[in-house]
Amino acid sequence: MSLAGCAATLPPPAPPPVAAPAPPPPPPPDVTAVPTPENLVFFARLANPATAVKVVTGWGHLPSLDPSTLIEGLIEGMTDTKDNAVLATIVDVTQPIDFAASFHGKMSPKAFGAFAAALTNVDAAKTALAATYDATPGDNGVIKLALRPDHKKSAAKSDDGDDEVAACELAPAAGTAPFRLVCGSSKDALSALAPYLSRTSPRETLPADLHLDFRAGPIGGFATLGRTQAPKIVSNLLGLHAASEPATVDLVNAVLGDLLDYVADLDTMSLDATLDAEHAAVSVRTAFKSSTSFLARMTTAHPERVDVPPAMFWRLPGDVDLASFGRGVDDTDLQHPRELVVAAVDEQLARTKLAEGDRHALRDLVKEVFSGAGSVVAHGMDGDSSYWLVHRSDSPARSEKIVRDVVGAFNRPGVVKWLKGALPSAATLPTLKLGAPLAGLPKGSLHVEITIAPEAAPKTPAKEKAAGTAKPAAQPLPKPAPEVYHLVVVPDGPRSWTGISSNVATLSAKLASVSGKAPAADSLGLQPLPQGLEGFKEARMSGGGFVTVRSFVELVRQSMRVRKASKAARWENLVRHLPSKGVTPIVMTAAPGAPTTDDPGGVHELRLNVPAGAIRDAVMFGLELGGLTGN
Repeated sequence: MSLAGCAATLPPPAPPPVAAPAPPPPPPPDVTAVPTPENLVFFARLANPATAVKVVTGWGHLPSLDPSTLIEGLIEGMTDTKDNAVLATIVDVTQPIDFAASFHGKMSPKAFGAFAAALTNVDAAKTALAATYDATPGDNGVIKLALRPDHKKSAAKSDDGDDEVAACELAPAAGTAPFRLVCGSSKDALSALAPYLSRTSPRETLPADLHLDFRAGPIGGFATLGRTQAPKIVSNLLGLHAASEPATVDLVNAVLGDLLDYVADLDTMSLDATLDAEHAAVSVRTAFKSSTSFLARMTTAHPERVDVPPAMFWRLPGDVDLASFGRGVDDTDLQHPRELVVAAVDEQLARTKLAEGDRHALRDLVKEVFSGAGSVVAHGMDGDSSYWLVHRSDSPARSEKIVRDVVGAFNRPGVVKWLKGALPSAATLPTLKLGAPLAGLPKGSLHVEITIAPEAAPKTPAKEKAAGTAKPAAQPLPKPAPEVYHLVVVPDGPRSWTGISSNVATLSAKLASVSGKAPAADSLGLQPLPQGLEGFKEARMSGGGFVTVRSFVELVRQSMRVRKASKAARWENLVRHLPSKGVTPIVMTAAPGAPTTDDPGGVHELRLNVPAGAIRDAVMFGLELGGLTGN
């Protein structure tokens, strides 16, 4: 046998092993839009946190603020981590932050909340979070974040023993950022809201820098249910009994019931704010699906009456720092509320020791002043003198009668005695009396003097006197003089003006100017309009006006009865040294809209324009207020 034959019988070499095929790559995350959660109650968006923080701090000339602190605040309020700063560093603060809240359950309802913010880079985020969180892959490309125990503030538990601590995840997202950080108030909240916040809301384009949206649908059923139970509960809490106080119980039930009916009527309420270096423009739109409640009916009443501001608004003095108008309410709409209030007042007065005549005088007065007349209201300063003006569509005879009846009621001996017994011991009851007619005002004007005596000094308790522990009396201060205010009603054709001020000369001059046959040369309508009021003359609305920081400062000062000369001077100097002198107007307009197919209960729109000058003044006033009230 040859060697060649032997070689031919050898088996062939084994073929090289075939490599196993590589597993197919995972499918890309599904970021298609999901339906809006049916139980969504609230949605909010801050379009660009970095720009918003820069604008807001710039308004008040405040120190610059790191926008990531906003994210830290959100995380701290929703999670239990001690190291929330690390989550804030991975967020892109130039992209929108969205927040959502939903309401779940009927018998044991739960509120869920969550927010979402775009990531700057998902890989960088993983690295930054590695020391604090354990990252676990989840469904659809989600990266679930589990806070390590040594970084938790607490181990929160729900009543049924399940973990209810907040949860966060890095979720694939639609829009310009491929991933968003989503944090929820609980794991259930994250499951309910994260898909919407990562896949649906990023697709929505909203024109405002700040958008808030409230949807009443998910809680409307609770309002309807509460309509039958809440009034009885509140009446019991107030100690009211239907058997002995039926009218008061009826009033409480009506007020609370109407508030609940309003919630049931409500469909959506949305706020949009545009923020820039010059101003903040805010619009609030309220839409109703029904108009069962008194509040909803009044809010949406008479869209056909929307018009430009009335002529009387422009007759106001040009130096007013607060002015507003409203077209009023139909008297028929007020009839039932008036009856409820008058009956409850009469019932409570009957429980006092007032004589029947005194009680009827006060009851009838309440009935008289309960009016829906249209009005123009203004406040102004003339030098150091503050004044108020009110124009009402009521007849001069009605306005005069109401004032005379007020004076008469508060001069009845029985009423005076009752009021003194009801007031604190240190309080002094104002006195009202008819004054002499003022020169230069139209015939038929009515003048009332209101005198407010200074409060009595507190007395040393008898026990301290007997024990000899009373503190030595300090050097007595000069007793302040009583404050005297002048209230004047002036006829103006078929309507009337009413004014009040402590300076009778100022008041006479202002009333003479507004009640003349022609607008005064210094009236608001003939003066150059302040910044922010451009276009107000042509705007159509049911009501509107403007307010300034100076008017607010004066209201606070008057309410606190700042009388000490040194302290009053500080208030005056504060206003003079405000950056914009406190006179920049904050403008408001309001208008109802007719019912539509989408909004069968009607709509209401409110608009505010807040200039940067007013914001700077408000910030300065707020910083100084503590020093003024604390001394």
